[in-house]
Amino acid sequence: KSGLRIKELVQNSESIGEYLKEKLEELRPLEVVGNVQGRGLLAGIEFVKDTVTKEQFPDELAFGFVVGDECQKRGLLLRPDVHELAFSPPLIMNKREIDEMMDIVRESIQAALSRIG
Repeated sequence: KSGLRIKELVQNSESIGEYLKEKLEELRPLEVVGNVQGRGLLAGIEFVKDTVTKEQFPDELAFGFVVGDECQKRGLLLRPDVHELAFSPPLIMNKREIDEMMDIVRESIQAALSRIG
């Protein structure tokens, strides 16, 4: 029985992971998402100052950390880095929860852009 449950979790991580990646791609109009990568429910976005040249924000700005801070203020814990935001939600996530997470991430990116001027 536990083997069946593990198989269901793996299948869920694959299908919900694809949904997560689609939702991350929908953040591109914010014009700071340079790259989206993911496999299953492990995913990440890279933040860039210029989406055409892929020029990054200055390291000292730590834009990924600013976004991570804004996410945390809204109750979402992710793994920020200087230029990136990593996602590793639980294998039991569903589409509604991914949508809620993406709403918070979108709001947080917009707030981070306001913070840096």
